[in-house]
Amino acid sequence: MLSTFWTVIGILAIIAGFIQLLWYVGKFPAWISSRLGRVSWGRVRHGIEKIANEIRADDYRPEWVLGVGRTGTLIAALVAENMRWLPPEVRLATLNLRHGFTNGTRLREVTDESLKRQMHEAKVLLVDSEMYRGDTARFAWQTLTSWGAAEIKVAVLFKFEPKGYKLSEFDPHYVGETFSRPVMMPWLFTPEAKTVARKVQQSRWGK
Repeated sequence: MLSTFWTVIGILAIIAGFIQLLWYVGKFPAWISSRLGRVSWGRVRHGIEKIANEIRADDYRPEWVLGVGRTGTLIAALVAENMRWLPPEVRLATLNLRHGFTNGTRLREVTDESLKRQMHEAKVLLVDSEMYRGDTARFAWQTLTSWGAAEIKVAVLFKFEPKGYKLSEFDPHYVGETFSRPVMMPWLFTPEAKTVARKVQQSRWGK
């Protein structure tokens, strides 16, 4: 009886370890990750590999790789590294945006225009970590266009699209993976960051 008990415990431990391994390396199907509400670094790696492969197939080589905010710059740096795009031929920078509301109207503005002159007639890869409706990417696109960028292509690590209807109003050129609902990113460690991320995702998804 006791040996049977420990045998069952051992089997369950092996199954749990195998499931944990699949999650860690990012091998769960997207719908399972959507239900779990969180993705692993392995999933991020697969998404970056997919973006890199799509860029190679498109034969696109930018002069600038711009990350939207901090997390967009993180993904932009990883994409540039995997593409072996090295400065000064390909430069990496951050496009900082401010988000908020003024008199009930959503506000977006560029907080740093130091890149403005350098964007004139430049080929740009704009990178963001997440896309919901696509309004941030569209605003960044419009800003770079107004600065005189010659060609702009957009890459997004994770795009969120509910099944049955189209949520995004802006279609990126390269997408790492599409989920049916928001997921928590693996670079969120502290409870405070997780709480803020959940509130942001719920507010975006609920509108």
